Amino acid sequence: MDYSNSNNNPSPLFQSCANKNLIGKKKGLSFADLTKKINQNLKVPIQQIKIMATKMSQVSKVMKTSKGRDKICQIIQYSSDLTHACYQHSNIENIQKQYLEGLLKGPKVANNVKHSIKNGRKIFKLFNFLLEFKRIQMVIEKRKPILYKIALILCRITNFFYYLFDNILWATKIGKFSNLLTHSPKTIKLLKDLFCFAKIIIKIIISVYKCQKRKQKIRTILQKTAGKSTVIIEPNEKYFYMSKYLLTQRIKFREDRFKILVKILQFLMLCKRLRIYLVSDHFGDIAYASFGLFATIINTLKNISEKQKLVKIQQSQDNNNNIQKVKNKIFA
Repeated sequence: MDYSNSNNNPSPLFQSCANKNLIGKKKGLSFADLTKKINQNLKVPIQQIKIMATKMSQVSKVMKTSKGRDKICQIIQYSSDLTHACYQHSNIENIQKQYLEGLLKGPKVANNVKHSIKNGRKIFKLFNFLLEFKRIQMVIEKRKPILYKIALILCRITNFFYYLFDNILWATKIGKFSNLLTHSPKTIKLLKDLFCFAKIIIKIIISVYKCQKRKQKIRTILQKTAGKSTVIIEPNEKYFYMSKYLLTQRIKFREDRFKILVKILQFLMLCKRLRIYLVSDHFGDIAYASFGLFATIINTLKNISEKQKLVKIQQSQDNNNNIQKVKNKIFA
């Protein structure tokens, strides 16, 4: 019996039978097949969730320390500063007109966020100047060249006064503390910026010196391991520890170069703040905020990525005593 119509279209009875067969097939899907399909659909999201969890765990490690929290707040501060500067110096006539008339809410919110976070960040630096005494003692105990030690001590002394004046500046904004000071907040801020300026110059010199020393060490190791690039190195061999030490030096070399870049950006920012001739006139508020944001992001990412690489190298068949012995033989 033919259940189809004359136009070769399926009849309603044929469609209902087909639907029943399809429904029967769906109902006949086994639990194992259903689980397999669910796992296949969830495979990609689960991998993405794992990647996100790894990244967030790295951020949480940064947030555990007061310095890490200060860096995150610094990113928010310079982002708000950049937003406000873009509104203030906009080339679009409509936006510039609305900004001058005070009709835009964005610049006001960005400016309030910037100032509130700027004042809040000072709490992370509270009494940090007391830590410099211990750091100076540690520098004195190091076996380093005398000029290098003098530079480190000067850096710690400038850091001491920078944190001290920063804490005093924070205290001037708290009620009765401001009445105890004989100098104005502008003078205290100028002293703080001058000590910070001196600290950055010394740190740039130290970082350049460390880069040159690490470059010499890397060259020496490469000369010692010449001809071993195609040889399989077994663990606990001399060249195995030399390779680990080489990787460590290369990571620290990259870290020192990043430090130089960050310090140069901070140097330009302080030139703008201190209104140093021929430097501050060449860039405005947008460049100042961009330099601060860029330097902070580089510094934060550098601290996350480079420290993880160093930990992995040190944890792989960790035997630091053997590495130290090999190091002493290389540079004896």
